[in-house]
Amino acid sequence: MKLSKALFALVAAGLVGTLSASPFYVAGGVYSASVEESFDAVSDLDLDDNDTVPALFFGVSFMDHFAVEAGYYDLGSYSSQLDNEVITADSEALAVNVVGSFKVVKLFDLYGKFGLAHVTSDLEFNSDTIEAFDDSSTDPYYGVGANLNVGQNIDIYAEYVRFASDLEVDLGGVGIRFHF
Repeated sequence: MKLSKALFALVAAGLVGTLSASPFYVAGGVYSASVEESFDAVSDLDLDDNDTVPALFFGVSFMDHFAVEAGYYDLGSYSSQLDNEVITADSEALAVNVVGSFKVVKLFDLYGKFGLAHVTSDLEFNSDTIEAFDDSSTDPYYGVGANLNVGQNIDIYAEYVRFASDLEVDLGGVGIRFHF
């Protein structure tokens, strides 16, 4: 019993020490989003478009190499046309993920993230055969990135993120992260 209390005290002290070094952060970035999608209902109509979109997220670091994040990603507005058929899509995601990082040198980290995203898409067709519809699903997403520490509590990051939902969206972007 005394051993388990002592072990608990050591673990708690270690976590408190780790959490006292600015564990919370907020970040935002600008991304280039791209989507490539084929629609079986309309022969030869493909959605292949790009958009510039924002993302905002909040995170909590645990120890030196792990974090948990929650965020909002605007996944973009897209359109495509074939003859008189036009499709437009607007998509966004609320996401929760874990992050694992590896310090390459003192000021430079590489990281990977994996989590779940609730993706909502509004699709509209100017077709007599297909009606507009809203689609939402909770699907996995993942990403990789690099992080450069440029100040005591400021990082600049670059990352690639893929949302593997019904409407698959790839994001590549840069942003800034503030630790507080």
